[in-house]
Amino acid sequence: MNEKKRIGLLTTFYNFDPAYSLCSIVQHQLTALVRWGYKPVLFVLTNFEDQKRVPEGVEVRPIVPQFTLIDYADNQPVDESFEGYVQKSQQAFVENFQDIDIMLTHDIIFVGWFLPYCVAVHKAAEELPNLKWFHWIHSAPNPPSKVFPYPHSLRYKLPLNSKLVYLNNDHLLRASETYSIFPSEVRIIHNPVDPRLFWNLHPVVKNLIERYDLLDADFIDVYPLSTPRMGSDGK
Repeated sequence: MNEKKRIGLLTTFYNFDPAYSLCSIVQHQLTALVRWGYKPVLFVLTNFEDQKRVPEGVEVRPIVPQFTLIDYADNQPVDESFEGYVQKSQQAFVENFQDIDIMLTHDIIFVGWFLPYCVAVHKAAEELPNLKWFHWIHSAPNPPSKVFPYPHSLRYKLPLNSKLVYLNNDHLLRASETYSIFPSEVRIIHNPVDPRLFWNLHPVVKNLIERYDLLDADFIDVYPLSTPRMGSDGK
């Protein structure tokens, strides 16, 4: 039997509050991975102190350097500390991704605030040629109006051994144009929403869902049930 791939999720989380949409998405992904026998690794900021909310069975590695971030969405000149941030992040990534086969990221290569991490990912990918990357972007992309110089150019280019992941087909062409790739190189994956997590269901309900594979059904009928008639006599 082949050993399952080691999957990592690279984030800039300092906590795991589900009120932040990306935390909810990562929570659902981690839960699904654990459910199917994987042992995922969650990479978070060095000041992360919210392990109790992370799904059971997930290894947490607080190795992502923490910086005072600047929004480079306008592609303005970078701060004098920028290259130091990049170098520190690159070193942390290369040292801690050695045992990872597949890395998932969310908005790391897309959002202007994360430009130092984006550049570090590009550089780390060159040092880790066996690592495969899947980069989610969670907003409608806008193809650049011109060619930007380094480091901004790397925000419009996929790192080595990478695939782009978008949420739906509506902006598939814009997503591919933003990164100068063919539409066939974009993977469409809808955001996962597991009702067992989203609705905070009772363990008995979760057990029924799993025992009878309700989430795999094509159609599910839910009938009203009078609680006084829930007794074993059926009356």
